[in-house]
Amino acid sequence: MTSDGRAHGARTEILTAALYTGVCFAAAVAGWTIFEPREHRRGAARSSEPVEQPRGLVPSNLDSHALSTARGPLRDVAPLTALNTSHPKSPDETFADALRGAERLATAADLTEPEETRKALALITQEELVRSGARYVQNGDATDLNALAYDAPDALNRVGLTAWVNRSSRRMARADPAFRPVARAIWDPATGAHGVFAMMNGWGTINPFVRPAIVRAVEAGTRAEHLSPEVRNGILKLGGRAWLQHEPRSVH
Repeated sequence: MTSDGRAHGARTEILTAALYTGVCFAAAVAGWTIFEPREHRRGAARSSEPVEQPRGLVPSNLDSHALSTARGPLRDVAPLTALNTSHPKSPDETFADALRGAERLATAADLTEPEETRKALALITQEELVRSGARYVQNGDATDLNALAYDAPDALNRVGLTAWVNRSSRRMARADPAFRPVARAIWDPATGAHGVFAMMNGWGTINPFVRPAIVRAVEAGTRAEHLSPEVRNGILKLGGRAWLQHEPRSVH
């Protein structure tokens, strides 16, 4: 064999070996893909998918514009710094919150009362003005329920002066130091600020001779079966049904 023939044979053997090595490598890769552990394939698949941030756990330094324009789960989440991590409020703290809410409701109602009263007075007949005591409201002689008979609230409510009655009652509740401790004792947390607001609307409508007895009964934590009908009904009028049905809580 000539030198050219030997060189050609050598090149052929090198190419054949290289081709064989390439085929083996490709077969090895294909085998790893087919028999790759399932956990590895799952991890690779997950890494290519977008990661959804847990609701509420958005970094506090996230741009506010990005939050407002984002699509998907980031639109309605709060920054991490806004999460409420404080301890649950005590009953006293909860009542204080409800009382503040009731004051806001009362302030709003006070603003609309004059117009409501004016409209109601325009519909009352002369006879009703005299019989109900509404003439004292019309003339401005009665600034609150203390200036009227103890049964005046019912009579005024019947002729449509409920807004005036409620505002007068709220004024009396605010001025009476006994109101808050009684309200705190008989308040039902399920009623929230509206429950306290209703107590303010009812406090001044209770017979002035019965109100002190209600205060004493609540201060002592008297059980319902030991209350007079007038006191029990007064507590019910204030929204204290839950207080009567369960072990009474005194103001102390």
